[in-house]
Amino acid sequence: MQAHRGYEHEVWCVYVLFDSNVTVKMINEIKSKLKYILYLVINWYAMNKSLIEQINNWNDNRKYSKVIETVEKLPQSEWSYDIKGILARAYINTRKCDKAIDLLLSEKITGSNDALWNYRIGFAYYNNKDYKNALQYFQRCTELGDIGDKQIDYLIKECIQEIPKREDWEKTRNSITAYNLSGKSEFDGDFSYVTIRVTWKGKEYVEIPTQCQKTQVMRSHDSVYGVVGSKVGDFIGHYGENSSKQEGVFTHRHIAELLTKRFTGLKFNELIWLENPLEKKLSTGKPRIKKAKWLPEKEVDLVHLYSDEYIDINNQTTIKTDFFNVIRMEEIKKKKCRSTWFMCTKETAQEINNMNFSCLYIKKSTIWGGQKDEHN
Repeated sequence: MQAHRGYEHEVWCVYVLFDSNVTVKMINEIKSKLKYILYLVINWYAMNKSLIEQINNWNDNRKYSKVIETVEKLPQSEWSYDIKGILARAYINTRKCDKAIDLLLSEKITGSNDALWNYRIGFAYYNNKDYKNALQYFQRCTELGDIGDKQIDYLIKECIQEIPKREDWEKTRNSITAYNLSGKSEFDGDFSYVTIRVTWKGKEYVEIPTQCQKTQVMRSHDSVYGVVGSKVGDFIGHYGENSSKQEGVFTHRHIAELLTKRFTGLKFNELIWLENPLEKKLSTGKPRIKKAKWLPEKEVDLVHLYSDEYIDINNQTTIKTDFFNVIRMEEIKKKKCRSTWFMCTKETAQEINNMNFSCLYIKKSTIWGGQKDEHN
């Protein structure tokens, strides 16, 4: 008998060579292991099926925030193809279409031949007024079969009509296309990297780094629910409910020193670490006995890396540095707000990519502003 163990999934793959060396005891051991594996598979399937039924029911009853809250508490390694699709639906219905698109594209190989997947990603692009991409996915959806939605023919006609209008609109708008940088809690499919929080109750907005010497942060409590873990990447993902789009990134001091010497337009500030209430207490209020599992596996010296160069999308100046911020002033619910994107040039993005940092996300993005004749 030969046995080989796969370390990734702790599953025993047993190959039996029927010869005189195989005993009844050995066969019984194999049966016992196979029964246990079968039990795990059936149990996982039953739980997954039950969860899918529940969150589908919430979606049908427009309880989208409940869907998002429940799924985001799960380890991302447990997000199956179906669960991702349902979560994307909830994102779309709460106008978080960029998140829906990124999530759906993570299953593009499987989804490209699924009518419902094509419909969902098409609808996300449609809500983002990206009618060209929406049209190709809607048309692919109809090629694959009927999903029971009568409005898809209308959506296709709408996209065909809106594409030339959108092209004319884009010709009259200010825009900047560059490369946006952000930290994340995943690297090569491993979702066990720490994150930090930059806003919380009592602190609604992240500090503008050019106006202060230190940035207040605390350990994220997201991994209390198993979303992330205790590894520390080269860059660290961060979250803030009401923060602007992005005021720089968080990284190790030695990386910040390397990048500020190598590229123009970069600086870094110190951090002030505040204690997350959940570090000593559970979410129930009871004292925490064991160390909170989102705390890093080792102490690291982190800083806030940012650019002190700003370009107003509606009053543009020439880009003179490798790194810069694109800002856009807008009015939301009669309140003036400033959105910020931490960006770099194409050449800089290519050079950064070649450094092979972990947990760093670089994405080509176009930021739109107001009409050109308003400011020129």
